[in-house]
Amino acid sequence: MQESNSYRAYLAILDQREMKRARKDILLVGEKRLGPSDESVKRRLDSITDLESLERMILQAVTAASWQEIVDTPQVSVRHDDATRQMIIEDVLREGGRKWVLIIGEDVVGPSGQCRQRGPCEWQRLAHRPQELGESG
Repeated sequence: MQESNSYRAYLAILDQREMKRARKDILLVGEKRLGPSDESVKRRLDSITDLESLERMILQAVTAASWQEIVDTPQVSVRHDDATRQMIIEDVLREGGRKWVLIIGEDVVGPSGQCRQRGPCEWQRLAHRPQELGESG
């Protein structure tokens, strides 16, 4: 079955929206970790037209030490089928969520390693509430 022009246009619009959201997420994560970006970073992000590359940059932003490290994330060269791509995205989101809990948690309650040294703390309370972290069971 051949796709209609309208359907292809609709898919292109969805792809553009996803890329716009990915760029916004990179800036959000990067600014939380590294402070405000400059215009060259925004121009670089706008020049990337591959959604998978932008998604890799989101992951890089979680642990990056500089904006340069984020924008230097290698571009994607491998293409996956839709099922594999969805599995990768879900895994990335799950792992990214865990990293965000640590990043934000350390900002709010201090380093997680201090719990063992000082006894019960907020980290232990958080660890016993997996449903709030998007985990089942």
